[in-house]
Amino acid sequence: MRRYTFDIGGMGIKFILFDNQKKIDSQIIKFEQNERMRNTISFQIELITVIEEIKKILNLEKDNFELAILIPGIVDSVNKQVLSDSAICNVNLDLPKIFSQYKNCKKFIIENDARAALIGEYYYRNDSKIKTQIHLTIGTALGVAMIINNKIYKGNTLKAGEIGKGFFSLSIEENLPIVAYCGVGAVLFKYKMATKAEEFIDGKKAFSLYEQKDPIMLKLFEELVTGLTKLIINLDFILDYDLLTLGGGISNNEKFVNLIKAKLNELENFNYEGRILYQNLDAKNKVEVAKLKNEAACYGGMYILENGDKIYE
Repeated sequence: MRRYTFDIGGMGIKFILFDNQKKIDSQIIKFEQNERMRNTISFQIELITVIEEIKKILNLEKDNFELAILIPGIVDSVNKQVLSDSAICNVNLDLPKIFSQYKNCKKFIIENDARAALIGEYYYRNDSKIKTQIHLTIGTALGVAMIINNKIYKGNTLKAGEIGKGFFSLSIEENLPIVAYCGVGAVLFKYKMATKAEEFIDGKKAFSLYEQKDPIMLKLFEELVTGLTKLIINLDFILDYDLLTLGGGISNNEKFVNLIKAKLNELENFNYEGRILYQNLDAKNKVEVAKLKNEAACYGGMYILENGDKIYE
C-alpha cells in the first residue's frame, strides 16, 4: 500500500511516500514568507493553505493510498480534528470531508507532529529496555511527546506535551512561554528585530552566523541551548525517563547537539553560594539524537497507518 505522510511545520512541510514500510519518495515544501510571517514571532500560516499544498501532490496519485497528516497543536486523532492553533492557524476545518474527495484514499489519520515523531522513533528502535521515553521536536517551535510505561500518554484533554505554551520562568516578574527561549523560531525573530532585517533568515544561516561569532547570534544561541538543557533536566526530575531523544531540524546538526551535551555537563550541579545543593548526574547519559532525525514524524505516521489503534494500546 502506498502511504503518504505529511509532517507540517512552521516553515514548511516534510513529505515522505512509503510503499508499505519502504521509503520511496520525499520532498520538502517551503512556505513563502507573507506579510504576517514577516512581522510576528508565530510564523503562522493558515491550515487551508497547507491543505492546498498537500492536495497538489495527492492529485497526481491514481492508485489506492493511505494518508497521514502530522500537525502541531492539540490534536484529536480519534475524531480527526485539530483543536488548537499553533504555527498553523484557522484550524477549524472538516478534514475528513476535505480528503473524502479522494475515493482512492483508503485510510486517513491525523496526529500531533511531536507525538508522531515519538511513535516513529520508539517503534524504529524497538528496544524492550525503554519503558519511558521523551521526544523533543526542536524546530521553529518546540514539541514534546512521551511514552510512559510503554503507553503513549496524551493527557486528559489531549494537551500533554504542549510544554512550549508553559511558563519559562517561575519568577513573579517574567511571564514569557517556554517556546520564547526553546524554539529556533524565537531565535530567528529576535535576530530579525535586533538587526531590523526585512525578512527572516533560516536556521542554517543562523548557525552559520553563530559559527562566525556574530555577537547577537552568540547571545541568542546561548539562551536557546541553556533553555533546552534546563528543560531536559527538569523533565528528568519529573518523569525519570529511560531515554530522551532530540528530533526536529536541529537533529541533523551535530555541532548544535554537542552544544546541548556540553551544557548538560555544565549544569549537572545545582550551585548556590559556592555550595552544591543537589545534582542531576543521570540526564546527560540518557539523551540521544533521534535515529530517524527529522523524518521521525513521517515514520510515525507510517507506523500508525500500518498498526491502527493498536499503536496506542
